[in-house]
Amino acid sequence: MLDDIDRRLWAWGDYMRSRADFGIGYPSRNSIHKAMTEGPGAGSSGGFRYDLMPGEVEQVEAIVCEMTEPLRAVLREKYIRGVPDKVGSQCCGISMDKYRRRIEQVHYYLAGRIGLAAA
Repeated sequence: MLDDIDRRLWAWGDYMRSRADFGIGYPSRNSIHKAMTEGPGAGSSGGFRYDLMPGEVEQVEAIVCEMTEPLRAVLREKYIRGVPDKVGSQCCGISMDKYRRRIEQVHYYLAGRIGLAAA
C-alpha cells in the first residue's frame, strides 16, 4: 500500500516539476519575453495549449492542497525537489526524524483519503 502511495507521490512530483508554474497555470514564456529574445516580429506560438493533469496526479494534488503547510513543505522537498532527507529536513527547519515522520504521516493520510487498505 505504501509503495503505491510513494509511486503516486513521485508521479505527482514529476508532473509538478515538469510544469514550471507548479500547476498555477501561467505560461512558461509570455509574448514580451518572446519579443525580447526573438525580436518584435516573432510570431505567435499558435494559441493557448491546455494540458490536462493526469487523473491520478489530479487526485493527489487535490488532497495535497487540503494539507497543512508543514506537510506540503516536506512533500515539496522530497517529491518535487527530490533532495535527500537530510537536506529536506534542513530546508524545512526540522530534525530528520521529524521530517521522516511527516512523510510517513502524509503516506497514511493519502492512503486513507484515496481509500487504500493499510497493509
